[in-house]
Amino acid sequence: MSSRLVLAPRWLLSILAGVFFGCGELVITGITTDGDRIGALVGAVVGGALFGWVLGGLWAEQNRRVQALADLDDRDELLSAVRAVRHGQAPADPRIRSAAARIVLDRLREVEGQYRLTVGILAFGGLVFLAMALLLSPWWLIAAAVLAGAAAQAFYLPTRLARRVVLLGSPEDESASLDQAS
Repeated sequence: MSSRLVLAPRWLLSILAGVFFGCGELVITGITTDGDRIGALVGAVVGGALFGWVLGGLWAEQNRRVQALADLDDRDELLSAVRAVRHGQAPADPRIRSAAARIVLDRLREVEGQYRLTVGILAFGGLVFLAMALLLSPWWLIAAAVLAGAAAQAFYLPTRLARRVVLLGSPEDESASLDQAS
């Protein structure tokens, strides 16, 4: 489903992000407080709406960037390139493989620039939640585990993207083979 979201309109992306954030906020508020359930629901709806509006715009901008990098007019070719970025064999079509390689290289450059900060923030947050679990409530272990998983994924992401670049080849190699075939 995530590869199809590259073509989704901003309003749909905003709703999806808002619903997931609002549900998460409602669960966390329900676990950590014994207070007003209606207030928790209103807070989750308002928080989800605001978060969804902001994240939906960022997500839509990222999708526009992927579409521009791919430079493919056909919807199915774009979806194939986006799928090839994430998993599977390299596409046989050199145009799709080149588009996927451009997307992966751009993502790798972006991740490498933010690597230390991202892993550091996630690790620090995990330690804070671990301390809160020891001092306040064991329920905070859930948040600590989620952040530990996110930190592990962020730690491994550059390696995974570099492997995809090797599998897909460089976009320059593909454009040279297209010129020779013409």
